[in-house]
Amino acid sequence: MTINSPPWKLSPSDFHFVFDKCKCCYYLKAKHKIDRPKDFPTIFSKFDSMHKNFSENMHTSEISPEIPPGVFDNTLSGKTLISQTIDFGNDVTCYIYGKGDAFIRLDDGTHAVVDFKTTKISADKIDSYKTQLNAYSYALEHNTLGKPGLSPITKLGIICFEPENMTRNNNDERFAINHSVQFYEIEKNEEEFLNYIRQIAECLSGEMPDPNPNCKFCNYRKLQV
Repeated sequence: MTINSPPWKLSPSDFHFVFDKCKCCYYLKAKHKIDRPKDFPTIFSKFDSMHKNFSENMHTSEISPEIPPGVFDNTLSGKTLISQTIDFGNDVTCYIYGKGDAFIRLDDGTHAVVDFKTTKISADKIDSYKTQLNAYSYALEHNTLGKPGLSPITKLGIICFEPENMTRNNNDERFAINHSVQFYEIEKNEEEFLNYIRQIAECLSGEMPDPNPNCKFCNYRKLQV
């Protein structure tokens, strides 16, 4: 039984890690609320909260000169972002629904949307986050009535904190993990983003895609039939 119907609610966090990996799994999750098992360790959510609390009202230069100059303002962090309905015609409609990570009031008067990651990310993997950050940017610049808005947004990026070593604090039983920091800028491209989510909306408006033979979740479901 179909649970969801147009306009389709699109969650940015599912774009690369579900839709790009397996359109069948995405269809089942977004349209029928049949989700895949969660395997995201809670410790990373703890690190994410620590990064946001630590950086609040801090100038980016205090963290890394590579980050566009401005002040972290996480007032909207964790707030639900909802875009206006996007109509592609032929009854293909959708909207963005998600929660952004962190935000920067840039020194030039514009804004940046960034994500904190506690890991090392190679440069070739950065594009994995392009659709997610462009989605948050779109939802803020085209917000639905009564939901958070922010404009103009001129910068998107990933701030990576990579754990490197541990130190003892004042010879007591508390320890600190020292991190190196790397900033990766991500291209903001609204036209490319809209073309991407049009594919998603059209997918949800059609028949369920075939299972991906390389998807372990599809293969597991197949074994249960």
